[in-house]
Amino acid sequence: MKHIRTCVTSIGSILALSGTVLAAPVYLSCTIDGEDGPGYKVTLNEEAGKASELSDDGYSITADAAFSPNEVTYQTSTSDRGFAAFYYSSVIDRTTLSYTRKSLMLSGDGTRKESARPGRCEIEKAPVERAF
Repeated sequence: MKHIRTCVTSIGSILALSGTVLAAPVYLSCTIDGEDGPGYKVTLNEEAGKASELSDDGYSITADAAFSPNEVTYQTSTSDRGFAAFYYSSVIDRTTLSYTRKSLMLSGDGTRKESARPGRCEIEKAPVERAF
């Protein structure tokens, strides 16, 4: 009986420790190939299942993200008074840091326009000392 209690206690300790390991958010700076326009600051929080994106021109989103072993995908949509819908999807390769920004526009008359713009991300370190 004592041996069983020891095993159960050991297994419980291992499970408790494995559940307390927290992954830090990953900070990226991403750009679209061949564009001089705004780049994107991306924060990936795998534990929360979220991605936040801030463009250099001030546009920002926070979205649910899917984290697979190979890539991270997140998307958002907007509409313009019900006449059109815009869907944006970003895919970041976890090995190569390639970045693909996909967009789909559906207009009120049923016209569909799709595009995919490739780019690249670089890992940024969070400042060591922050005010908050």
